[in-house]
Amino acid sequence: MDKRLVRLITVVLVITGLAFWTCQSEKDTSIYVAIAKYRDTENYAAYKAWLQGVDSNIVLVDMYHIPMDSALIMLEKCSGLLMNGGADVHPGYYDQFEDTVVCEIDGYRDTLEMALLKRARELKMPVFGICRGLQVINVFHGGSLYPDIPTRFDTTVTHRNAERDYENFHPVTLAEGSAIRLLTGQATHEVNSVHHQGIEVLAPGLKATGWSPDSLIEAIEPDGNSGFPFLMAVQWHPERLGLNHPMSGPLARKFVEEVHAFYAEQIKQK
Repeated sequence: MDKRLVRLITVVLVITGLAFWTCQSEKDTSIYVAIAKYRDTENYAAYKAWLQGVDSNIVLVDMYHIPMDSALIMLEKCSGLLMNGGADVHPGYYDQFEDTVVCEIDGYRDTLEMALLKRARELKMPVFGICRGLQVINVFHGGSLYPDIPTRFDTTVTHRNAERDYENFHPVTLAEGSAIRLLTGQATHEVNSVHHQGIEVLAPGLKATGWSPDSLIEAIEPDGNSGFPFLMAVQWHPERLGLNHPMSGPLARKFVEEVHAFYAEQIKQK
């Protein structure tokens, strides 16, 4: 089938779907949260369970598997943006083109997520980042990354263990007075760790609020100049820890609370 025809059909389906959402708004209790990339598989299911464990009305809307212009239209019908884990950010975004050799890159996702963050900021939409999400948010604001922690950052902390996957843990210390410390009630706690990249230079507009024992940044928040009313990101995977875990449940509940607040404003403006 001709690619232009496929694209036209996709856009028509998206617009039809959006119209359906609008028509069903009085009956449908669903609240839509955009997720950078999602498939209905075991690997992604934890994100869905994490948010629906707080509110079963949350529906995740995949941004990746539709045309970018359609994704940006769909984002406007959502009440939050979840930047989830995935492939490495292209080092070219932080002027280290030579480091592509140590990266697993998804160029389309990079471009899509930069556009999603830009539009979410314009919409004043709440954003939560997990693992890659934290890294993308930092790069979006003008920061840089260690493209490969084992070879570019001197550490005795194991940030990724392929044999243990999500069962690799290390402690994280949270900044006194930070939003995440107030939410979790924790000064220091064990978290899972599944990444080989991390923040090298923190971007303007952001502040570090959590660190691993080797001083690698593990949590970030706005410093008041990021343009996002609510923005939080962590390097660990709270969706894999369970809602009873102090470094998971409070984060999910706070994000859902912000999503509800944004949704209420959307309803007022209709």
